[in-house]
Amino acid sequence: MASLCYTLAHSLTLQGIGLHSGEHTAVHLRPLPEPSIALTVNGSALRVAATHVTPTPLRTTLTDGAISLATPEHLFAALYGLGVFGVAIEIDGYPEVPILDGSALPWVHAIDAAGRTPLATPPAPLVVSQAVQYADDDRLLVATPRPEEGLEVACDVTFSTPTIGRQQWRGVITEATFRHALAPARSFALQADVEAAMAAGLLKGASLASGVLMTRENKIANPEGLRFPDEPVRHKVLDFLGDAYLAGQPLEGNFNLTAPGHTANNALLQRVLNQSKATP
Repeated sequence: MASLCYTLAHSLTLQGIGLHSGEHTAVHLRPLPEPSIALTVNGSALRVAATHVTPTPLRTTLTDGAISLATPEHLFAALYGLGVFGVAIEIDGYPEVPILDGSALPWVHAIDAAGRTPLATPPAPLVVSQAVQYADDDRLLVATPRPEEGLEVACDVTFSTPTIGRQQWRGVITEATFRHALAPARSFALQADVEAAMAAGLLKGASLASGVLMTRENKIANPEGLRFPDEPVRHKVLDFLGDAYLAGQPLEGNFNLTAPGHTANNALLQRVLNQSKATP
């Protein structure tokens, strides 16, 4: 991945409504010729870094003082999966990235239409040199060194509903793997969780066009059904890649994720970053 990092060939714009706010936002992506991720929210700069994440329910939120941006993880996953590590991201409107169809696929299509140009100086990878982990109740996320270059992810999730049950996915993250196995996987939710989140003032922009709904009757509410039999666990891997983009460089190592979530993903990433700084 380190030798295949890009900027955009042309600028692009996508717009839509936020999953939680229901408000309209436009996102402009512009080329940067050097390995840098420059983010502005309505004209104000916001640092893209693991240390600037504020724990929030059901999403990743970047914060710096009064400036914030919610739900960037699917956009960030597309940038990570396609190796775009030189880009200016401009948010125009409500500070939440549009949910689109709940996956990274619309971003992939938009980046493909804009085209990519290799970076002359790609960012060095963030290499896991020793084992680190994050544990919290049933969550256990472990990063270990990998003999080969690149990133391998193993993910294991279990949900009480038989619509999901236990699902596992493992793979080496290449561009082809990302495009075909991960980018199309959509956000998903159980009906009871959706109702609770709406009662808490979230999911104002949710619909069957923006993710997968599992009903109380253990059925898929979306008429088109699932894109993969194990779409939920694939989406968890997608979210992990979006959260990993906050490192600003590709990862190299083995990542074993049991019951991952945005807060846990960020905690593990910070430990990998700290381990890297401590390594002579």
